[in-house]
Amino acid sequence: MEDEDYDENHQSSPLRLARHLTSLAHEFLNSLNPLHAILALETTFQNPQAKFPSSMNIEEVKNRKLIGSILNAITENQAEAKRHLEFGKVVLKDHARYEVLKYETFYELAIANRNLVPTDGEKAKKMEEESLNNCLDLAKRMKEDASGVLTKTERDEWRLRFAFMLLAMGEMHLRSESFSKSERSFGLAFKAVEVMERELVKRRNGEEEKLLMKEEKNGLTRLKLTVALADFERAILQRASGEEPSRVSKAMKRAEMIAKDVHAMDEHARELFQFSSLRCASKIEEGDVASALKGANDLRKRCEYHKKRMEAHLEETEFVERILVKAGLIEWRKKTMMKKKSNDDESEKDAKKTSPFAQLNESAKEWIPERQVIARAEILLAETSRKSGSTKETAQRLREVKKMLDEGLEELGISALGLPYRKEGGVVEIDENARETNGTAMKRNQNKADEDEEGKNGEIAAKEKDDDEEEMDVDEKEEEEQTPTTTRTSRRSTRGGGKSTPRSDSKPSKKIPATESTKKKRAAKTKEVVVQKKPQSPPPQQQQEQPKKQERLWVMKEENLGPRSSCDAHPFFTLRCSCNELLASIYLTAGDYPKAVLEANELDATVSAYPRTLSSLVAHCEMVRGHALYSMGKYRDSVKAFTKAAERAKTPSFRDVATLCAALGELATGGTKGASKALDLAQPICRRHEDFLQNEEEKEKLRKKKEEESKNAKDEADDDEEEEDDDDDEEISFRPSLVDRAVALFVSGFAFLERGNQDGAKSRLSSALKLAHAKTKDTQLVAACLRALGSIASERSASNEQQQALDMLQSAFTLSKAQDDLDGQVEALRKLVESHEKKGSNEKEKKTLSDYLQKKEKQMEDGLNKLKLEENKINVLHLEKGLKDLEEDELA
Repeated sequence: MEDEDYDENHQSSPLRLARHLTSLAHEFLNSLNPLHAILALETTFQNPQAKFPSSMNIEEVKNRKLIGSILNAITENQAEAKRHLEFGKVVLKDHARYEVLKYETFYELAIANRNLVPTDGEKAKKMEEESLNNCLDLAKRMKEDASGVLTKTERDEWRLRFAFMLLAMGEMHLRSESFSKSERSFGLAFKAVEVMERELVKRRNGEEEKLLMKEEKNGLTRLKLTVALADFERAILQRASGEEPSRVSKAMKRAEMIAKDVHAMDEHARELFQFSSLRCASKIEEGDVASALKGANDLRKRCEYHKKRMEAHLEETEFVERILVKAGLIEWRKKTMMKKKSNDDESEKDAKKTSPFAQLNESAKEWIPERQVIARAEILLAETSRKSGSTKETAQRLREVKKMLDEGLEELGISALGLPYRKEGGVVEIDENARETNGTAMKRNQNKADEDEEGKNGEIAAKEKDDDEEEMDVDEKEEEEQTPTTTRTSRRSTRGGGKSTPRSDSKPSKKIPATESTKKKRAAKTKEVVVQKKPQSPPPQQQQEQPKKQERLWVMKEENLGPRSSCDAHPFFTLRCSCNELLASIYLTAGDYPKAVLEANELDATVSAYPRTLSSLVAHCEMVRGHALYSMGKYRDSVKAFTKAAERAKTPSFRDVATLCAALGELATGGTKGASKALDLAQPICRRHEDFLQNEEEKEKLRKKKEEESKNAKDEADDDEEEEDDDDDEEISFRPSLVDRAVALFVSGFAFLERGNQDGAKSRLSSALKLAHAKTKDTQLVAACLRALGSIASERSASNEQQQALDMLQSAFTLSKAQDDLDGQVEALRKLVESHEKKGSNEKEKKTLSDYLQKKEKQMEDGLNKLKLEENKINVLHLEKGLKDLEEDELA
């Protein structure tokens, strides 16, 4: 409450009230009521009777910084947050002290501008960078301060702030895809941590400080791995974007070396979980699924461990508490209670608490992952397991991940599919004031909702009274009211409870016995519905005093998505769309076409509802639509979809894969014309791949030659070699993934086969088979290559080649069956039947294969016929035309 050391006799009434409101705001935050905290703080700015005097403007700045933090954390009103923070920034210019307050104000300004980037664009980016540079300059000046004013602990805090700001600058440049600036910032942050480590070794020499020194060293090691992981992620994204090579291998090796030190101190460290996820993502992006599978077990164990911790944490805490703790506004309530109970051993931990490096280690141990972190790891594991063949378990895990992501979006009040949320009374509309969520607007909306609710309740009461009097001629004030309970069929439940109906103020009349007709009506009603008693309503005065719950407002389209919600929901959206994409692929492979169409439409619905936020996923929508149309036999439409995906692709790798899929669509149309078009699409990609491989061979020859010439000066030669390797990397602007190379070889080989060039086809298909089997671990591609090579061998007259054809086709069928690839099974069985006919196998074997082929063809036909049912026709129409096209047609 008020400061005990302050003399109340000399304290003015406005100052006393301002301090009381400030203390009340902190109490509201600790009781998880941030909106009331906003109202209390706003009163200290707007009410002259509760303002701080001009001589104590620093107190007002602290309050404005606090309200800016709350607005950034829980509301969409970043403009109001900026207004408060800019005011504090202007006031702090006139003060030579309060560096920590200046730093925190600049940082909150950076957060506000970062949230405004989706709406304000480049202007917000520049202001975010300016705020971070202010933080960086301040931290650099303070950590190098030679006046002797700072203690060792304070100087260490400023050194950490300097490193964190460099890390934040790197992440900002990474979001805007400025990879060179991001790499430079991460490099400076890494050097700053190394400097702190060297200073720590020089400083701590006493025996009593060995334990503290160990904790501090562990904290800095964790920080160093965090920076290395950020640079590792930058390298992966830079390679995926198709810019100059990003030295992923070098970044991964550096992170791996530090990860060994972290594993020695904590085997369940959060940094190790992040490293395992990034390593798996790197190998998948490179196309080396074989290497990804080696680390999949480690990632699976860590994911399960942290997932259990996350589930327990979500049950123990509230959503508002998690937001406020993440923003640094409060501590965990459980932790605060434990601190109050254990005050005996506080003196032993004082030294540990005062060391910022040791606190860094302690806070890292308390880390709890968020839903999107677990979901990302699960999706990476699904990618690896799907390609290796385990589709049923993968589909189940992806459905669970999608459910978990929906729970996260539900907490944010956002509808993933942009569909209306239905309740008993109809559709809940999105109010325009949903975005105006500062304290004043929320209070105004609450009052309006209360008045509307009271009016509705009065009308309902009058109607019920008239109906009852006509039926029974009695006053219902003394009778028990009964209402039917209905089952909520919607996926989510509303936050508002039922309202009691106001009663009449008239005196009760005598109870008149009901007539026989009335009794029959009552008996019929009790059979139809389950009834429950309503609690007796209080008198009108008490009823007005009861707070009424406001109906929850749901975001269902881009226009209602605020800047903070857009930033918070973006990872949930992208991960959910990845689940849709993977599930659609699995269902198409298994021949479950209705489910695949639903997943494709879900993906399209999400992107259509939030087109600006998810603009990077438009190409993925077209890609999934193309695969679905191809499986349905609509090859021309699939080619159009794949072409659109290639045009809208954000990365060269995705563009190449979409182009190659379009080539497969051309091949499926049949004839030499389709084969020629397919070659025209695939050949340029294959040439670029060949140029890359040729450059790699020349580099390898040059490397070996230099090694032979520098045997006497091995160390110096190694250094020169590393530098020249970097130079060579910079000269190559294109580095295809193994998946791109394998698919390009398969498509061009299949096109050669359609044109009758069996030798050229065999060479390319064999190379694709080697890559798919040894590196990409793509079982579907391996089976497809075996089918094509088997058909080539079956054309030969030699008996050994005929047997080779049968062996390859049988292997292709076995692989397709293990992966539930219905289309692959049918193709392999058809070629097997043809090969047995050419070889002249016994009739029993041929009949067995023919019967099984008919069974699988009927299964595929039944799956396609399901799409013709009434309940699936509209879904197919959505798939063919797209949701946006349908809406345009309806408006027309």
